[in-house]
Amino acid sequence: MPRPPKPFTTPRRSDYKTFQITLNPSCGLSSAICNQWKRRSFQDFPPELAQYRYPKTKSAAEAGAFALIEYLKKADEPVRVLTDNLLIGAWLKKFTCIEGNPRSARNIATNRPYSVNTITRYEGHYRIYIKDDPFAKIPIYEAEESDALEFISRLAPKNMDRFNYKNKKLAGTNTLEKIVKFIRMAFKECQKTHSKWHNPFRDIDPPKNTQKGNRDALTEDEMVKLFTPNVLLYS
Repeated sequence: MPRPPKPFTTPRRSDYKTFQITLNPSCGLSSAICNQWKRRSFQDFPPELAQYRYPKTKSAAEAGAFALIEYLKKADEPVRVLTDNLLIGAWLKKFTCIEGNPRSARNIATNRPYSVNTITRYEGHYRIYIKDDPFAKIPIYEAEESDALEFISRLAPKNMDRFNYKNKKLAGTNTLEKIVKFIRMAFKECQKTHSKWHNPFRDIDPPKNTQKGNRDALTEDEMVKLFTPNVLLYS
């Protein structure tokens, strides 16, 4: 007699260090849900199953697969985090504190918990540059790439200096780069549990500070003066 089809497969990746998971309809879930979990990383597991995200052995990967199947069977809306009233500002605010932070469990699982300085920086970016911006009032599932680009243009240093946007000056390209990286991280985390959502920041790279590290060289006269007696004092 032929063997019954397996409810899942958990092959190792080509690097032999991590596993993939594929759910089959024989596990009792619909084909639509199984298609969402085809050749997916264990790191995409929902926060409730964070302890299964990094299996080290085949048996640990299979245990995670069984846990995921049970979780999806009990969920009313599997792997869905977006709701009609979830605004971008409300989602980003979740990352400004440790408790309730969607990424905290993922960081703890990899032994890289958030530092106080990181959370403080996120909170400052949210409060000063994001909270009152029109971008924060858009439902996250309706956001388009054009909305993201318009938000960035409002924060661009040249526009901040020209229009004195809300009486706040952006420190420079370095600050803008950090704000964009913060939002890209938060949106990427949202996409992990809503794979079919189009992430508007997916194809937007953070700006680079081209002026960073550029310094004027000393002139020949300045180099000579540098070695003049009594110019350099030694303790």
